[in-house]
Amino acid sequence: MTQATRLTVTARVSTGTLQRPVPTSLRRQLGALGAAVFATSVLWTTSAFGQVAKVLDKLNEPWSRVVEENKSWKPILTAALDITESPKPIDAKFDLASIWPGMDKWSDWSAWAEKNAAMGKALLANQDKIAFCMPYGEEKLDQALRSKGFSITINLEADGKKTTFGYFKAIATINAYAVAEMYRLGEAGKFEEAFALGIASAKVLRQLADQTMLDEKLFALDSLSTVLSIHRDFAYTYLEKIPADLFRKVGSKDYPLIRPQDGERLRRLEMPEGDRFVAEGVLGRCFDDRGQPSEALFADVFAGLQSQGAELTRFGAAKRWSKIATLHGSLDASVKILNEVYDDWWRRWRYRPYDPATLVPTRLSQLNSIRYAAVLLAVIDINDAFKARLRTSADLNGTATAIAVCGYKRANGQWPDDIEKAFPIFGQKRLNFDPYDRDFGTLLYKDLGTGERRIDTPQGNVTATGCLIYARGVNNEDDGAKTSDPTAEAYDVLYWPPLRAVSRSSKG
Repeated sequence: MTQATRLTVTARVSTGTLQRPVPTSLRRQLGALGAAVFATSVLWTTSAFGQVAKVLDKLNEPWSRVVEENKSWKPILTAALDITESPKPIDAKFDLASIWPGMDKWSDWSAWAEKNAAMGKALLANQDKIAFCMPYGEEKLDQALRSKGFSITINLEADGKKTTFGYFKAIATINAYAVAEMYRLGEAGKFEEAFALGIASAKVLRQLADQTMLDEKLFALDSLSTVLSIHRDFAYTYLEKIPADLFRKVGSKDYPLIRPQDGERLRRLEMPEGDRFVAEGVLGRCFDDRGQPSEALFADVFAGLQSQGAELTRFGAAKRWSKIATLHGSLDASVKILNEVYDDWWRRWRYRPYDPATLVPTRLSQLNSIRYAAVLLAVIDINDAFKARLRTSADLNGTATAIAVCGYKRANGQWPDDIEKAFPIFGQKRLNFDPYDRDFGTLLYKDLGTGERRIDTPQGNVTATGCLIYARGVNNEDDGAKTSDPTAEAYDVLYWPPLRAVSRSSKG
C-alpha cells in the first residue's frame, strides 16, 4: 500500500487508529480543485488525530502521578455496571430530591435500593481515596465500561467541539441509589448506617469535583449541593429519632472531613484547566506550518463552532472567519494569550470571596475581539465554576452547622439561643462560615423561640419554627430570611430548617 492510500478522511480518537484509506485513483479523479479541497480535508483529519492525542496526554498527565489503589473511578463505575434498572428513568429531567418515603411508589424505590447493596459497599470502600481520576479517552477502560458508554470522548472535528462525558449517567444513578438507600435505612431506624452511606456518597462526589474539565466540575458540584440539601431533609425528617451522640459524631468528625483539610471555602478544590488543553488543540489545527492563520481552516473550524445547531448560518460565518484569518494573531501569540487568560483565572481562584482584586477586569474581557477572535471562541469562560464553588461551600457549611445545631437540640431539648453553644461539641466552628459575606463572617442564626417565621420560596410560603440558619446570598445582604432562593441568585439562602422537608411534613 502506498503512502497516499494510507491517508484518511476521518480519525477515530477513542482507539487512536486511522480509518477508510482513500485510493490513489480517487485522488486523480478529483482534479486540481478537488485535490486541493481533499488535501485540506486530509490535513484537517491527520492534524485532528495528532492534536487530540496531545490533548489526551495533557489531560491524563496529572492522573499518572496517582497510584491505582488511590483512584476511585474504576471500582465505583465497575460497581455501577451491576445496578438494576431503577423504578423510573434517571435522565437529565430527573429530580434527585423527589426520592423520599412519602413519594408515590416509594416501596419500589426502597426495594430497588435494598437490592443494590453492592453499590453501597463500593461507596463505603472508596470514600477515602485520594481522587476520582476518571481517565480521558477510552484506552484505560475495559470492554465492559466501554460498552456502557462510560468513557470521556474528546473530539476536535470541524463541526464543533464534541466533548462527551458518558459516565455522568452512571453517577446520577449512583446518587439516586444513595438517596433511596439512606431513606430506606432511616425508615428502618438504622441512622448510623444511613449517615455513613450518605457521607460516603458525598465524599465520592467531592473526589469527582477535582476532575479537570469545566462540565465535570459543574456536574459534580451541583450534584454535591443537591445531595447535601437532601441530608438536611433527612435530619429534619428523623430529628426526634436520631440520637444526640450520632449528631455529635457526624457533625464534628464526618461532615468536616468530606475532603480532608478542605477548609470552609473548598480551598483544595482544583480549578478546571482541562478546557485549556482542548482550546489549544482547536487553535493548533487552524494555523499553517509557519504558525500563521489559515483562511480555509479558520472558515472550517470556527464557522463550525459558531454555528453549532444552526447550520443555515454556517456559510455566512465561514466567510466572516475567512476574513478574520487575515487579521488574526499568530499561533504563538494566540497560545500566549490563552495561557494569560488561564493564569488570570488561576490567581482569582485563590482569592478569598469578594477580595477587591476580583473587581479588576478579567484578561478574557480585555481581548481584542478581532485579533484574538479564535481565542475568544475556543476558550470556555469558567465563571460558572467560581459561582458553583461558592454555592457548594455554602451548602457544605450550612449542612455541617445545621447538623451541629440538631445535636444540641437533641441533647438539651431546645434550640440554642446562641449558635456558639453548639461548638465544639456538636460541630466545628470553622465551618460556620458564610461565603456570601463580604466581611468573611459567619452564617446567620436566629432562635425563633416559641415563634414562627413565614418564608416566601419559589414553591410558595412555608412556616418555619425553632431556629434559622442561612447565608446572605448573591446580594450579600441580610434580608432576614423572609424570602429564600436555593439557587443563591437572590435574597437569602436558608439551610435550616430545610424548607422542602418542612413543606412535606406540613402536608403529611
